[in-house]
Amino acid sequence: MRFSRGWAALLVVLAGQAIAPRGVAEPLPFTGIPLRDDGGYIATTLPDWPPTGRGLTGTTVVLDPGHGGRETGTQGPAGLLEKDVNLAVALETARLLRETGAHVLLTRESDTGVAAPGSPLAADLEARAMIANRASADLFVSIHHNASMDPSAPRSQTETYYRIDDPGPSREAAESLHGSLADALGLTHQRLSPGFYAVLRHCHVPAVLGEASYLTHPFTESRLRTPEGPRLEALAYARGIARYLAPGVPVFEIPSEVPGCPDERPVLMTRVRTTGATLDRGSVVMTVDGDPVATLVDLAAGEVRGYPGRALAQGVHLVAISGRNVAGRTAVPRQFEWRVSRPPARIEVRSPFAGRPAEGPLPLEVRVLDRLGFPVSGAPTIQFEAQDGWTFDATRSCEAGWAGTWLMPAGRNPQVTVRAGTLRGRWVGASRPWAGLVGWARDASGSPLPGLSIFPEGAPEVSPAVTDRNGAWWFPPRIRRPGTLRLEGPGLVPTRFSVHSATAFMRLVVTPESTALPTGTRIILDPAGGPESLDPNIRSKSLMSHRVAELLKQYITIAGGEAILTRGPDSTPADLDRIRLSTLRPTFRYLRLAHGNGLTEFRHYPRSLAGEDLARRLARELACSEDEATPSILPAVRAGSELVLIHPPCPSVIAQLPPVRTDEEAWRQARACFQALQPVHPQAARIDLRVQSTTRGPTWSLTLDGRWPGRVRTGSPWSYGNLAPGVHRIQIRGDDGTVREVVIPSLAAGETRKITVDGDRPEIDPHLATSPGASPVDPPGKRIEDTARRGG
Repeated sequence: MRFSRGWAALLVVLAGQAIAPRGVAEPLPFTGIPLRDDGGYIATTLPDWPPTGRGLTGTTVVLDPGHGGRETGTQGPAGLLEKDVNLAVALETARLLRETGAHVLLTRESDTGVAAPGSPLAADLEARAMIANRASADLFVSIHHNASMDPSAPRSQTETYYRIDDPGPSREAAESLHGSLADALGLTHQRLSPGFYAVLRHCHVPAVLGEASYLTHPFTESRLRTPEGPRLEALAYARGIARYLAPGVPVFEIPSEVPGCPDERPVLMTRVRTTGATLDRGSVVMTVDGDPVATLVDLAAGEVRGYPGRALAQGVHLVAISGRNVAGRTAVPRQFEWRVSRPPARIEVRSPFAGRPAEGPLPLEVRVLDRLGFPVSGAPTIQFEAQDGWTFDATRSCEAGWAGTWLMPAGRNPQVTVRAGTLRGRWVGASRPWAGLVGWARDASGSPLPGLSIFPEGAPEVSPAVTDRNGAWWFPPRIRRPGTLRLEGPGLVPTRFSVHSATAFMRLVVTPESTALPTGTRIILDPAGGPESLDPNIRSKSLMSHRVAELLKQYITIAGGEAILTRGPDSTPADLDRIRLSTLRPTFRYLRLAHGNGLTEFRHYPRSLAGEDLARRLARELACSEDEATPSILPAVRAGSELVLIHPPCPSVIAQLPPVRTDEEAWRQARACFQALQPVHPQAARIDLRVQSTTRGPTWSLTLDGRWPGRVRTGSPWSYGNLAPGVHRIQIRGDDGTVREVVIPSLAAGETRKITVDGDRPEIDPHLATSPGASPVDPPGKRIEDTARRGG
């Protein structure tokens, strides 16, 4: 039988492994024979090396051998560790670059981590990038080798990543390195892609991460066991770096305000440093707060001046500068903070009311302005002195030129004098009465709550009042006085207040929702797929995912968080465009929702503890929400290597969910996902609800505590988890208009209360509760006692 060259090479590999002493990694002979169809690693020298001309004198390169110490990275089938290969390649690359005159720093030169011993992985990755930032390096290169998550299907591919938010110099450097690696290694497949690995996103200099090949491929591992394999990669890296840096990369320095310019027409100046080709004058762009400004480039002096042409408000402004040299190398986009500060010049005092309310205090607002009319950015202390009345505060700090207090009139002509340093302002109250309904909204600590909506019930034609920065709200005298007000706001329990006919001032104390998300919580919801597929089955699954994401967004918004959908029902953005949404602002979690491949599981990034915790919580909540009639098996939780797990700067999870056949199932999945995203209440309780009916419609709408919606089919389960102990109310509305209300008067900490509601009964016993196995003739009180004793 004739053996192919590939089979012959395989025998060489196996023989070498067989004769190697146990526990010793014996290098195998480098045959240079292409194995299988993967080829690669057959070159021994490269053209264009060493480089000619001026070399890389004056440039700084930081090389980062990935992993190290306890972080071994991936491992080849025969036991070769990635951290060792990365270090070997980096050391040889550094030697080659130093021969060209480059100043080279390595994040590690031995088998150690970079951060202090015992530091978490996140700190170690950030420490690598900080080395490049502190050195103001011209280029940062992180050297890695990839791994296939499926050992039965080894991959062979060269991959190069550049920082996702830098399509300029980082991409140009990645293109140079990737081209060199692809040519030198000769692997069949290559991919150049933006990425958001931690070492890239922490870098403020051009940054590239290279995955020269897959160490988990047995033939690649055999090549990297030889001295020639790592040396070939090092040659490719050094040549790619030299090709990128040789033409020079312009660098803009921190700008400063030109002294002596009037505040109405400020001028900014920055210097530009070039190590090769000169700056392309026409390519320079400067923006202030995103708006382009006129520029003047002086090549001889190496200066760029920017002219906003207008006065700027006090505070911090973002200045961005970009450009390239005549060789086409783009400068590192720089964004700087420009702080504008001017002294206070005058004080304005006002009240939102044209007259004096019939009773209660009235709000006062103080604005401290500079001579151009902009609010001051400092925080001078404001002093209040009242006549014919008294203020709630004697002094207040000023934030962004604003301070507020409340005045309680004690006579017909109240007055307030306001002082801020040497400045003085005065407010004189109007003597005429003002008959509108006035009030304030505060939390239990007495702090004002701005931005809440107050609706006059029974008067849909009246616009809601919105609380101002003082927590003040009002309805003008011309509207009909409402009998009831409803207050709503993110993260707050909707509350109704009765209005007495003689009431002129109302104090509203608002209770925070116990299941609210922390203020500012931002979550990216990524419905998988999109409608552009020609396969109707795939389009149907995409619609399922989008519907669940919409409902989940509704829950997050009610809880006071911010949910961002990566796509609409009619769009199919690329994965990297979805990931970019998580890079624009600090993001709490990234959750991809996928449906319909016959598998229910939750995947997370391999070494993300927070991601794994979220995946396990999702699996538990989904299992708890399923119908008890079917066996409840906890869905699988495992690590994954998809782009949306690797690149978001926050914990990321892919939720592979069961198919959705009805809208009620979509509601149940969204509720389960929301409960997994919530912070765990320390005394969390749970309500498991089921509506039974033989005569009413097949579906029911639910509302918990007037706030949390849901929808369930007759006989199917519904869960409200992570609840605070105490009283809860559930309103159940049938499609035929039937309304039932269940009151749970004493939900205990840690209890799971099981409620079965008979939708056919005209009245609902507020104490209805059943426990597993309870007899239908058991009195309601006994069923509650049994459930509480058993904890659900």
